[in-house]
Amino acid sequence: MTRPTRLRPAYACIALTVALTIAGCGAPANSVSKKPNAGTHAITNVTVVGTPLIPPSAAVSQPAALTTGGIALKNGLKITEIDPGSSTLATAALESGQAQFIVSNLSTMAAADAQGAGIVMPCGFSTSQPGVIVSGPSITKVTQLNGKTIAIQAQGTTTQFTPVAYFQATGAANPSTFTYATTGSISADAQYLAAGKVDFIWEPAYLLPTLLAQDPQVHVLVTAAQLQKAVPQYGGGIQVKRSYYRAHTSVVDEMCKAVIEASRAIYDSKSYYEHLINIGDPGLYSAQQLTSLYSIYQPPLAVNGGLSAGVLAGNFTLWAAYVDPSAAINHYFKSFSELVLTQPVTKALRSLGVYPKVDQPTLLSAAVRKTFSASKGH
Repeated sequence: MTRPTRLRPAYACIALTVALTIAGCGAPANSVSKKPNAGTHAITNVTVVGTPLIPPSAAVSQPAALTTGGIALKNGLKITEIDPGSSTLATAALESGQAQFIVSNLSTMAAADAQGAGIVMPCGFSTSQPGVIVSGPSITKVTQLNGKTIAIQAQGTTTQFTPVAYFQATGAANPSTFTYATTGSISADAQYLAAGKVDFIWEPAYLLPTLLAQDPQVHVLVTAAQLQKAVPQYGGGIQVKRSYYRAHTSVVDEMCKAVIEASRAIYDSKSYYEHLINIGDPGLYSAQQLTSLYSIYQPPLAVNGGLSAGVLAGNFTLWAAYVDPSAAINHYFKSFSELVLTQPVTKALRSLGVYPKVDQPTLLSAAVRKTFSASKGH
């Protein structure tokens, strides 16, 4: 098996240029370099940028399945992965043409598109973003959070969006009283909490075991189950420039097909999931922790394309109402459906079939919905 190209965040600025040159994509922004495969198919070199890609995190293991597992090559894609350190930097890489694909969330994409970025989501990675709200030792219940300071990665990101949406929905605390400390990365959020610079943070579920091991005195104020029940969070997905999709439709189609195949491979095998995680971070999680994480991250895997209409609509509404209302009033879009491409997933499901094991409502064309609904319930 071929290991993916792995580049660390510290080298992100240089790595973007170097990796694109290696991948044959360093020339014009929308150029795609192809070279013959050992078989009869051409291989397209593409660069994928996303914070949780390297090493494969417990939340996003599909990139490792795409590369190490050979699924991308089977679909005619050779992927170079880059970790920029934050979702906002990933978006910047896409906007500048330094990368063809990124993995990011809906709120970050919406904020960029409100400025005319022209980014769209052709397929998802996960229909859920499991996380927890944790506080320092002095805060033991949510009613103590009014007037407190929360660390956020950047304005409009999941680290801000999720706590605000949760407290707006439940009324357990008043987010209008919060003070925000922008850190630039999720890892820095935890460092701010440990240093006592902030009072609480939103933390991805896969990072919670490490956080508790480093600082046993932190308190889990809101569990992943409580968050997901109150404000279902979209887990993010593949994003591209609309102009790139128009110029390279087949490349985007093959990427989404590969993502679905990778999601199904992980969904069907806990041992394969554990194998992928241990490739990137051997020994980081105990067997018990891996079992717990798999039980959290397996159900929402994008086995049918990950474009869950209900979750996307709910996230967009909360983002527009509470997180970035000024950005929601713009000349570029008015609803989440304008930010999503349904054609690639539609094509992939025609080829692969709808996965019968789960019921993930998928944004499909009316014709495809009619084709599948009778027998599959989608």
